[in-house]
Amino acid sequence: MTHSKKGLNPAQVQAPQTAHQATSTAPGKHSTSPCRDATKLELAALHLLENGPTGTSSLSGLAGLHDLNFRNSVSDLRKLGIHILDERFPHQHSGGGLTHLKRYWLADRHHARKVAELVN
Repeated sequence: MTHSKKGLNPAQVQAPQTAHQATSTAPGKHSTSPCRDATKLELAALHLLENGPTGTSSLSGLAGLHDLNFRNSVSDLRKLGIHILDERFPHQHSGGGLTHLKRYWLADRHHARKVAELVN
């Protein structure tokens, strides 16, 4: 902290807030507000979990998460041991042509539980 002739700046007087602080507002009462923002990987995991067997794709990842590389997030989740199935499907793009994308979904309830634990 730096001192000036007038003393400490008001911003320097207040202790910094960290993500490690408890979210308790009073003894016996807890806040439901998150202590930090979700990571890109946590958002991708939650997206897979929410969509269940219907699955997700790079299009839903872009629309829902603003994730330009949803397949990379899927790859990172797979590296953590989460079994994610996929299949190719045709998609007609705005130019009228046909392209193929992949649909991703969690393999089973066991892996859905692993994803839920990762998000929490």
